[in-house]
Amino acid sequence: SGTMKFAEDDPLRRKSYKGDWKDGKPDGIGTMWYYEDSNRERKYAGTWKNGKPHGRGEMTYSTGLYTGWFKNGKKEGTGTLVDLRGNKYVGGWVDDKQQGEGRIFYPAGDLEGRSYFEGQWENGRIIGTGKTVYQNGSEETVAYQDGKRNGKATCIYYGEVQKGLYVDDKKEGKWQTYSGKRRIAIQTYKNGELIKTRTFNK
Repeated sequence: SGTMKFAEDDPLRRKSYKGDWKDGKPDGIGTMWYYEDSNRERKYAGTWKNGKPHGRGEMTYSTGLYTGWFKNGKKEGTGTLVDLRGNKYVGGWVDDKQQGEGRIFYPAGDLEGRSYFEGQWENGRIIGTGKTVYQNGSEETVAYQDGKRNGKATCIYYGEVQKGLYVDDKKEGKWQTYSGKRRIAIQTYKNGELIKTRTFNK
């Protein structure tokens, strides 16, 4: 084990390392400090293999913190990423991107009032059907495509059920609201904007 400082023009943007070595490369347990853009630093503390993060570790970015598993220098396996706003992703990773099942937990002050989201990721984007649970107990289940809400949605608000369609994250067309099996309203949206509401008498 030991300490090493790197040249400022190091192609891997490494600044300094403290920890175990093998054959002239970090291997075992150690901490590496890196240069980031705008003179900000990035730090990895954890296990190493053949000069790369490999195994369990913690990567501190200027934009957040990742704790979990690495493979050949990239996030792979299960891990948790927390950004500066307090949003926390917990789930699978492959090749440095979210992959498979995961959840996003939102902070108490989330502007949309969300509590958490659960769904599937592929190559860092949400795909398939995902569910958002809000802090007031409401739920929204909707189809995703390329990371955006695109497709049929079912929303539960205070016991009422609303069904409709999203296009590129915006409500579109007719959304119908039910109380039990009885339809109580139809709302018409265009590009996310409510343009017409029709209610039905009890």
